[in-house]
Amino acid sequence: MIRPWSLAQRRAGLALLAITLLLAGWRWMRQPLAIDSLAEPRPLARLNINTAAPRQLAQIPGLSEKLAQRIGDYRASWAMRHPNVAPFAKPQDLLKVSGVGADILEVCQDYLDFSAAAANTSASSTTSTAAPR
Repeated sequence: MIRPWSLAQRRAGLALLAITLLLAGWRWMRQPLAIDSLAEPRPLARLNINTAAPRQLAQIPGLSEKLAQRIGDYRASWAMRHPNVAPFAKPQDLLKVSGVGADILEVCQDYLDFSAAAANTSASSTTSTAAPR
């Protein structure tokens, strides 16, 4: 027959459990939080606003997926009306897209390249990028 623990044995067991939990908590608290893994990926280099896919544009802080898709749609409609002309020659041209205001432009313009050289060669790829699947 197993005898129940005495009061001294119960206290010793609780003390060991408390010390173990304190040490485990202390060790856990000393480890840095992996917040970077939770953050959205950011582009390493500037993206060309005239050629980047909406999926790439959505990685830029301040641009949602919906807004990135609107930019792609705007580029597609622009390419139909003005072939071989980049729709975004300067940052202020982005204000023509519905939903883009001065505050969003200020946040995201450091991540964007507005050069038009690459846009002339990819007018057809811009149209296919914006087309729904």
